Amino acid sequence: MRKPETTLDAVDQVHTLLFAAANDLTRYLDAPEDHFAPEYFESVKDAVLDAHMLVSWIKDRIKGDMQ
Repeated sequence: MRKPETTLDAVDQVHTLLFAAANDLTRYLDAPEDHFAPEYFESVKDAVLDAHMLVSWIKDRIKGDMQ
């Protein structure tokens, strides 16, 4: 994950990460039961955690702008 330059850039990154996680989970749900190893979910977890960090960064920026 790269550090965002603006709040809009961070929102775009969150959007991309969450869409990728949703696509990965959809692929898993549409697959045969034993098709994916547990390691498959590492990328989903990483995307969600990166999105979480970006939302925290956005919140801090918004708080700073309000002060």
